[in-house]
Amino acid sequence: MSQYLRDSRLTNLTIGEEELRKINSDLVSMQEAVNGSINIKENSKLENKLLIRSYIIRFDSRGYKVFSFEEVIQYFQDAKKIDQFVFILDSLESMQRIVGKHIEIRFYANDPANSQLIVQDDDKNWVDMSFPRLQERVCKYKNSHFIVRNIVSPHFIQLCGVVFGILGSFLLANKISTKLSIENAFAFSFIVLLLLFSNIWGPIYAGILALINYLWPNVAFKARKSAHWVVQLLVGSIVIFLLGILINNSFQYVSNSIKAILK
Repeated sequence: MSQYLRDSRLTNLTIGEEELRKINSDLVSMQEAVNGSINIKENSKLENKLLIRSYIIRFDSRGYKVFSFEEVIQYFQDAKKIDQFVFILDSLESMQRIVGKHIEIRFYANDPANSQLIVQDDDKNWVDMSFPRLQERVCKYKNSHFIVRNIVSPHFIQLCGVVFGILGSFLLANKISTKLSIENAFAFSFIVLLLLFSNIWGPIYAGILALINYLWPNVAFKARKSAHWVVQLLVGSIVIFLLGILINNSFQYVSNSIKAILK
């Protein structure tokens, strides 16, 4: 028997208690529809086909798997930092992922590769009906983090780092070389400074990506009465403002230095 599967990556979402309750409501209605169609009184073997809901939450260096939505919501409300929230709807027969219905909705704060919506079953019609319903629900919670979190951003940051590394090495070498009484002082200074920068750029680059993950996570879990979005806006605005000043001053300084050298 074939096992049909549909899945999709979940990126750039904002999830709070209200959103979790709406997703859970969809899963409850699916569970009731399937379980209501199973008559275990006539055939006890059908009991393995009954759907069971469970939840996984990881927060504050702890993790729990629970079977009560209100219990997992209590953890969600009390958490300081949530790393992962997973909805699971499956039957006993689907535990081995060979036959049976299985739904998994994984929300990972900073792991886009594992943030997924997965629906599978040996009934193709059920998969084709359930998957778009849940996908449409989750897509309603998209945010604007894609502006920062996209396939281009890491390459753009890397390019900016290389450009500023070269420009910075050029500017410093221009100053230092005047104080060195050696042949080809400028070339020597430039090469040394560029090598030093290439060794420290790795940790700086990792730190920039970590800051992006903190300010604009793949899944932003918003707790009740949270002001994290205010912090995001404030810090993001400051970073953009300082970056603008740095770029402007750097180009002006480089332009003036090149003009002075050419004279």
